[in-house]
Parts: sequence; structure tokens; C-alpha cells
Amino acid sequence: QIEDRVRERVDRATRRQRRHAERRARREAGRRGGARVPWPIALVLTLGLTTAIVTATLAFQVVVPLLLTILSLLFGARLRGAATSVQASGRTVVDALRRAQQLIGGQLAPPRDEERDEERDEGPRARVAEPSAKPADRVRVGAPDRGAEDEAAEAEQAEADRDETSPARRRRP
Repeated sequence: QIEDRVRERVDRATRRQRRHAERRARREAGRRGGARVPWPIALVLTLGLTTAIVTATLAFQVVVPLLLTILSLLFGARLRGAATSVQASGRTVVDALRRAQQLIGGQLAPPRDEERDEERDEGPRARVAEPSAKPADRVRVGAPDRGAEDEAAEAEQAEADRDETSPARRRRP
């Protein structure tokens, strides 16, 4: 009897440990990506992403840089820099599409919020105006143009003057 009770308690403890291990595995799987996508949907998404990767590679890493390089022969060397930037952007796009493909295939865990914030903070920022540009050549985004304000004020004044000198205006007391 004692042996039976000991076996029974050991069996219960073993079953409890197995249940806990299964729960832990499910929780861990949930952190890694949760429920998997059903295979027909995953197949369609994978084919779509593969097509997008091929298209993005051709567009951003071959066609547009080639076109910009050819145009740089006519319009200046700055377009070669633009071609290099487009190629770098193309690599970023293709890497993101590959990560999405791996995520759908269950090979990659979705990034946590902290990882997304770190990814956003990485890399240099693009400048609109070059530092060598003269202050008069620079454009301030969001600031009104002084010339436009003066023109608008002059137009309003001219309209007011026209109203005062119009025949209909003179007849009124």
C-alpha cells in the first residue's frame, strides 16, 4: 500500500511537471510569434512577398540606379549620389521583405516594441539642404515666404482701392 501511494504521488508529480512544461512551451511559442498562419494563406503570402522581393530588387537596385547614372552624364554628378542612395534604400526594402517572409514562415519572432524603437533610431538622417548651400538658396519648410506676404498685402490693398473707385461705390452715400 505504501508503495502504491508513493507511485501514485510520483505519477501525479510527473504529470504536473509535464503540464507545466507544456504550458511554458506554449507561452514561449506565443512570445516567438504566436499562432502560425494556416498553410494556404502562408503560401499565398510567401509567393506575394517573393514577387515583391524580385520586383524591389530589379527596381531599386538595377533599373533606377542605372537610369540615374545615365542621367548624371547629362545633368551632373549629384545624380550618382542619388543612385547610391536608391540602392541603399533598395537593400533596406529587400531586407524588410525577407524578414516578413521569415516571420510568416515561422522562422523569425516578431520584434518587440523596444526592438522597433531601436530600429527606428538607427542610421543617419537625410538632410534636405546641403551645408555648402548659401543661406539665400536654402528653403525653410513650413515658414511663409516674405515675398508672398508682401504680394498678398499689395493685392488686398489694390482690391480695396478698386472698390473705393468703382462707380457703384461712388453712388452710395
